Amino acid sequence: MSYRLFDKESWKKSLGPFLHNQSRPFDQNSKHAAVALILSKVNGHWSLLFMERAIHPLDPWSGDVSLPGGRYDSRDQNFQQTAARELVEELGVSVEDDDLIGSLVGFLAPGFDTYIHPSVWALDGKIEFDLDPKEAQSVFWLPLDYLFDPRSIRYKFFNTRRSSRYLPFLPFEKFTIWGLTFGVLTQFVEEIYGASLVGHKTWPFYFSQTSN
Repeated sequence: MSYRLFDKESWKKSLGPFLHNQSRPFDQNSKHAAVALILSKVNGHWSLLFMERAIHPLDPWSGDVSLPGGRYDSRDQNFQQTAARELVEELGVSVEDDDLIGSLVGFLAPGFDTYIHPSVWALDGKIEFDLDPKEAQSVFWLPLDYLFDPRSIRYKFFNTRRSSRYLPFLPFEKFTIWGLTFGVLTQFVEEIYGASLVGHKTWPFYFSQTSN
């Protein structure tokens, strides 16, 4: 399957059957969060949107690169709505139902006791941002050509909440994509394309999964 598609409808037709389009019942007693994978054509190349998080002492991902997203609110109808709401709050970007491609399988983030629910969206045209400085320092687009190039992946030791671990990461310009965000990217590639960014299937984040 080629990711070099020409428009949003092509994404829906080719990727939609591989994704979940409706949220399913979930454990109300657990913690849940949602993230948005935003696809858009930038400078002629399909790309994914990332944000550089603001520096905050209470944020475990302070200063890291992440996908837009945040905690599920009981007023949200589903996790897709959570992702859309957080996208507006953090980056000032609105999405419509028609922009939704579908959702990846939710998974339990190790060490955080929180289920993460990624959804995939495709936006047309130029996107204007209005960053909340309490949430984001900057944004950038990662071309899918770069993501799918095996030479892009590197390994090094990272200090996690529990230990120092030798992990894969994706360097891009001045940014480093690693940890949970890298895990979501790996899941995106595995679920849709049946491939792996790290040379083998099933990234270690996915010890436990739950339907969206």
